[in-house]
Amino acid sequence: MTTLVLNRFQLSRTDYRAWAGDEPLVLVTSAAGLAGSPTPEGYLHVEVVDDYEGPHVELVAHRLHGHHAFSRVLAMSEWDLVRAGRLRDAWGLPGPGEHDALLFRDKVAMKVALAGAGVPVARWRQVDDPTDLRRAADELGYPFVLKPRRGAASVGVDVVRGEADLLRCATGARLGVGDVPADLVAEEFVSNDLLHVDGIVHAGDVVLSWPTAQSASCLDITHGRAQVSVHLDDDDPALSGIQDLTARALHALGVPSSSLFHAEVFDVGGELVVNEVAARVGGAKIRDQMIRAFDVDPVEWHVRDVMGGPVPPLPEAPARRAGYALVPTRAGTITRLDDLDLPGSIVLADVPHAVGDVLAAPAATTSALASFVCVGTRRSRVADDLHRVVGDFEASIVVEPAEAVGA
Repeated sequence: MTTLVLNRFQLSRTDYRAWAGDEPLVLVTSAAGLAGSPTPEGYLHVEVVDDYEGPHVELVAHRLHGHHAFSRVLAMSEWDLVRAGRLRDAWGLPGPGEHDALLFRDKVAMKVALAGAGVPVARWRQVDDPTDLRRAADELGYPFVLKPRRGAASVGVDVVRGEADLLRCATGARLGVGDVPADLVAEEFVSNDLLHVDGIVHAGDVVLSWPTAQSASCLDITHGRAQVSVHLDDDDPALSGIQDLTARALHALGVPSSSLFHAEVFDVGGELVVNEVAARVGGAKIRDQMIRAFDVDPVEWHVRDVMGGPVPPLPEAPARRAGYALVPTRAGTITRLDDLDLPGSIVLADVPHAVGDVLAAPAATTSALASFVCVGTRRSRVADDLHRVVGDFEASIVVEPAEAVGA
């Protein structure tokens, strides 16, 4: 038995070889995945694909299958789930196929399945052409959110606030060319704080699930507002309802028997509604947040589970509250960056820039100028420490617009 591993992650933090036991592995990865890492050892074959986002990965996989006759495909990135499903379908392998994966990637298919199973979702409308866009405005009212059906990290997401925005979204290539559908979805705008729910599914059961409250929406960070996200306390009255709704949503979508998940839930007028559910680890600093809270790396746990190896026990609740903060990047050149005096509660600080670096405006929710992970005994304390550190960092840095630097 040989497993094909499709990898988009940093291999310095994703040691498939150590986690997979004795099973032979063939690795297909990107050049970015190897950044800062030595050439991985212990694999039957390693294939580095320069254009990992393009179609070459699947074609390489088919060629390698002819040599190795894979018995399993392991893929963990959101961008790999559907193509891994296509490969399983083509080769007759176990695991989620293309249709299964699409329920967690295609927002229209997802919302149809959730609503059909009685899981409450925010109001929405499929948008493939200008008439759909007009109807979305009439049905949802302003403002509403317009996003790609299979997007991620809030890339390409618009808030349509009035007729001028509607006209802007209807022009150009956003709504397709000719009869080509736009593949967009419109959703009602929810101003409430977003709740994330992250966890693990084992043998078809949700064995770990915990929500976090987020101080800024995913759209806010692309507009320059820092994002702070902290686990709920054990005694939060909303906890069990959020966990129950998430479990219902996962089962309505046919979650794989072994899976990580990342769900988004809103409180709309006192009613919990599902926004999206993904069958993968959450982005930003969610993996680090879970490691610090539960003393378990969800990525390692899942790989060991898929490969049939021993997995450590999972706690029912976090050992401690954990949270993270993302400070969005901004366009310009860094002209000052002072050292920070961090409190002991900050267990991870990632400031990957230096004076002289030229930055671009944030294009996605992961476009961070700095990020921090914090632990504590209560949600309020962790949130306070993170907000304080964000304020200190923003006071420590000066980013001059390009025209000011060149003046």
